[in-house]
Amino acid sequence: MSEELRLNIGTDQGSDSEGDDRGEYERSKAREKVLQDQIQELSTKVSEERCLRRAKVKRSAMSPSNPSSESRLLIVANRLPMSLKKDEATGVWSFQMSSGGLVSALLGIKNVDMVWLGWPGVPVENEKDQEAIHNLLSAQRCHPVFLTKQLIDLYYLGYSNNVLWPLFHYIPLPIDDLKNSVKMFEAYEEANQLFADALLSIYRPGDLVWVHDYHLMLLPSMLRSVHQKMKIGFFLHTPFPSSEIYRALPQREEIVHSLLSSDLIGFQVYDDCRHFMSSCTRILGLDTPPTGVQLGRGLAVIGAFPIGIDPDRFTDALNHPAVLNHIAEFKEQFKGMKIIVGIDRLDYIKGIPHKIHAMEQFLSTNPQWVGKVVLIQIAVPSRTDVPEYQKLAKETHEFVGRVNGRFGSIVHSPIHYLDQSIPFVKMVALYCVADTCLITSLRDGMNLVSYEYVACQTAVHGEGVLILSEFCGASQSLGAGSLRINPWDIEETSKAIQYALEMSSNERKEYHRYAMQYVSAHTSQHWADGFLQKLKQTKNVVTVPLVPKRLQIDDVVHAFQSKSSSHRVIILGLVGTLIQRRASGMSYDRFQRFAKCNPSALEAIRTLAEAPNTTVIILTSRNREMCEHVLDDTSAWIGAENGFFLKKGRNLAWETIQEPVDNTWMDEVTKVFDYFTERTPKSFIEKEETFMSWHYEDADREFSELQARDLLMHLVAGPLVNTSTEVVNCCKLLQVRPAGVSKGMMCDRILNIVQARNPDIGFVLCMGDFLSRDDDIFESLSSAVEPAQSNRMDTPRRMPSTKLPKSCYVATVNVGAKAGQAKKFVRSSVEVEKIITQLAECANN
Repeated sequence: MSEELRLNIGTDQGSDSEGDDRGEYERSKAREKVLQDQIQELSTKVSEERCLRRAKVKRSAMSPSNPSSESRLLIVANRLPMSLKKDEATGVWSFQMSSGGLVSALLGIKNVDMVWLGWPGVPVENEKDQEAIHNLLSAQRCHPVFLTKQLIDLYYLGYSNNVLWPLFHYIPLPIDDLKNSVKMFEAYEEANQLFADALLSIYRPGDLVWVHDYHLMLLPSMLRSVHQKMKIGFFLHTPFPSSEIYRALPQREEIVHSLLSSDLIGFQVYDDCRHFMSSCTRILGLDTPPTGVQLGRGLAVIGAFPIGIDPDRFTDALNHPAVLNHIAEFKEQFKGMKIIVGIDRLDYIKGIPHKIHAMEQFLSTNPQWVGKVVLIQIAVPSRTDVPEYQKLAKETHEFVGRVNGRFGSIVHSPIHYLDQSIPFVKMVALYCVADTCLITSLRDGMNLVSYEYVACQTAVHGEGVLILSEFCGASQSLGAGSLRINPWDIEETSKAIQYALEMSSNERKEYHRYAMQYVSAHTSQHWADGFLQKLKQTKNVVTVPLVPKRLQIDDVVHAFQSKSSSHRVIILGLVGTLIQRRASGMSYDRFQRFAKCNPSALEAIRTLAEAPNTTVIILTSRNREMCEHVLDDTSAWIGAENGFFLKKGRNLAWETIQEPVDNTWMDEVTKVFDYFTERTPKSFIEKEETFMSWHYEDADREFSELQARDLLMHLVAGPLVNTSTEVVNCCKLLQVRPAGVSKGMMCDRILNIVQARNPDIGFVLCMGDFLSRDDDIFESLSSAVEPAQSNRMDTPRRMPSTKLPKSCYVATVNVGAKAGQAKKFVRSSVEVEKIITQLAECANN
């Protein structure tokens, strides 16, 4: 920024001793105020620069210029397929191709113009180095995304690897990481936005976008918000846990919503598809047809696409001189012995200790094999700076030492354990000479070691036997070509080792024949072709409602301060916004009696409601009695029963702002509700003066949804005929209320009353966790300052009567990450309390 901010506050050295303390205190307050103003101004300028940069990227991405004659495939992954290194002496950067499941699979894709976007693997903040890396990698059809070290620590090492990775592998979330999950998730969002900006800067209409793995699960929604017709595919290489596990994730809604912005979502096996669709149903309440997930009028297609390898790469390597030399060395070194091989990352999901225990059990129960078999375990170091991994490495070394001490001798160790990665040629040679490959993963997306081992087995050296954990995705593909085990059953694994070593030659050939047939047919090229062909066939998910971006609290606070000379309106929901929602199983009467607002939030509301030029409005469907109980002694305006009843401050009487309504339908509707409540366990009725609701959120999902459909048909065909009512069926409740009594319409009327008293409204903040049908409150407020003739993509369902000046700051905020008409969201009532507390502090100043 070219503008330079200066702090010029002098200190009075001539004051007498009695006034020194008081004078210094006042000067300190003045300095603090100037510093706060500077910080706020700098923060605003940073936000403006980010908005300008992203608007430029968005315009560039949507520009029809540079049309491509042929569509490209844009691969987006956390890491580029190479490692970078800088020669400190010359300052020259070089690269080396990486290994790994994703890299080996995607390197096998042929006949596609592919561009790979990802982090280069090292933090590079020097612009000269960034330019040099960009020039180096562009020749390799790679586009780097640069991340700072702090961002890498929070996004990659933090949220991706300490929260998502364990959870997706059925490991409970560490409490220390949960305490920092909000901060880590903010970094996760920021990193995903950097990837989105990088992709949009090179995207051309017609390109296919393929996003990979759990590091970038927010990317689809960020891309969809810019390009409605972009073809977006997402593939998850890890397992997706069952909904019972996944629902423990604090940010569960944001991630699922974002993935549903993809045209095609791919998983390794069908079990993962089933778990994902179950999570969509249980967490978001969405319909899940057999082929995908229904969100709005769009359909995100779900499919299983088991990944493969390029087997030719391994079979061709078997004839390489270096590989042949290593084969000869291994045969000489382990002459007369059977070889069991294991190649894994040193990770707690790989089950290496279970493998060691099984080997110990095998040697203990089969002493005739002592000295005649060796396990060569390659444990590639992983995350060596993490205490849990350090503990795993220490325990594994102790297990290996115990087994070698018990069954070894001066000339023989039953387990050869290496804490290192090995070159490709040596790995292929080891695969080739191994009589058995033992994989004991406790949970794995696919595990391509099994495929690589099968590809390296030849008739020349004898076919080996694959022992494969049933918790690997590969077990569903290679089940008939392997011995499947439960790695938690040490006895079973021990017997499988014995069976594999003693298996007849003909049986080994039959196992290998089936496995090799599958590996040869289901290659990485086959996997990519299948996914991309399905992606091309999908219809664009253009009607999927998008989750808005998260609210930046500093922006709201700055706007509130800057509009102090105008009138400011704060509109808040009640349940889910200022107080917690009813806990599952709690009776509705008890909830109404014991619901309460956090004292600090209530104090902030009192302060804001009494501040100059400020009106606070609480708008809720709760009845008057509960509102007075929860919001006791405040000057805030309260709109009860969706705003039908209005109280304009402390000690004032309730009044109605709508013409009297005909509620004669209630008696007949009550009979229908009672009938279905008796027949639907855990459902209940909520009856107020102006509406009735049938709640079934605690009832069995499938049965209650059938009952709700039947109930709706009974109402429409019976007691609601020729009545001026509307039926709202969403969020696991069915509500009957007078037509026109929605939060959007009532908010419009209340705002009209406020505007009649204070015409100069310059700030409106609306935050709430409303029913999807009452989402029109956000639409109404946005439309009040955005007339129909503006550049809106859609026409609002109802034009508001309130007209706000174009200079008015309007923020519409969902409580919870969900799609709808709000422009922003906050995660919970805790963030709402934080916002109104900060606003109250500003009002006091």
